[in-house]
Amino acid sequence: MRDRDWGEALRNAYNRWARENSKPTNNGITFPSGIKAESEEGGVRLTMSSVGNLRKDGTRKPPPVCQNMQTDSAAFESWALALKLWLGEDKHINKVTLRWDKPSPEITHSDGRYTKEGCHYERFLYRVSVFGRMFDWFEVAQESETLLRASRSVHSSRLWLNVPKLPRDAKAADGPLDELPENDLEKHLAQSISFKEKMRLAAFPARQLPVGLFDSLPISDSCRVFPGGGAAIDLLGTREDGRLVVFELKKGTNSGKKKKYQAGILSELLLYAALLREAAEGDDRISFAGTHDWSDTLKISTGVHGVMLAFQFHPLLMHPELISTLNCGARRAWIRKPVTFDQVYVESSW
Repeated sequence: MRDRDWGEALRNAYNRWARENSKPTNNGITFPSGIKAESEEGGVRLTMSSVGNLRKDGTRKPPPVCQNMQTDSAAFESWALALKLWLGEDKHINKVTLRWDKPSPEITHSDGRYTKEGCHYERFLYRVSVFGRMFDWFEVAQESETLLRASRSVHSSRLWLNVPKLPRDAKAADGPLDELPENDLEKHLAQSISFKEKMRLAAFPARQLPVGLFDSLPISDSCRVFPGGGAAIDLLGTREDGRLVVFELKKGTNSGKKKKYQAGILSELLLYAALLREAAEGDDRISFAGTHDWSDTLKISTGVHGVMLAFQFHPLLMHPELISTLNCGARRAWIRKPVTFDQVYVESSW
């Protein structure tokens, strides 16, 4: 099957389910151009392109393995799960194999520091490792295993997360929630009593906890492993049972007359939940570079609960067995300090 055919098969499977369950159909579902899907015995092989697509000005975008994980072509986790859940029975998909080559842009400077693309690539490798721990039907292609073994984030014995310098301004924004920009919606939820009670939080959540990763102290760009900038957990709270609650919020982006909902919301949530859970493990492989309120909370936490939060989700993330599949994978990967997942629709009353 060609990539276009995989997109059509996914679209048909979703629309069949939507009609049976009185949901809106969606004819805009396509397979991302940066991932090639090929049938193989017992399953499907996904190959991440090592070269980025051309822009209108003639320059190239970063390849998918070096892109922001929010983008559809970088969110391999969402597409692997979509193929398994929506087409697994019909197409006899018992396994999903991921293959990639070393990306063509330079991922390190001459002194060994990661480039911006290299930080995204290192984060991709960590995500591959996490996904592999969760699902026994997912595997890394033999020709890509050497690249995964070279990952600093997966195999370094000591890594540090950066800490917030100042509390983020959480002044609540006014207006109908579905009309607020994502940043203002996040601020509103951070002070919403209704949201706090609905999510069973012990206190109002914090917002924008940074998740930059470094391989030495003091932290600086010279020892950066994961990209910085806007990389942060949207909302982070705690429950009375001691669990950390990680929220990944997505508002959707405008695409013509319709909103486009990114599949990468799942990739982000899996990463953040896995990172915090590993930092909470207590073996000091990943810890915070300094002491602050959340570093202490993490140490005494009983587990991590990850929540995808949106008014609407990418249609392929609406499979009725998605959350149970994620929770089954989490139980397989983590016993001590367990991880659970959920999917919650934003309510206008919040």
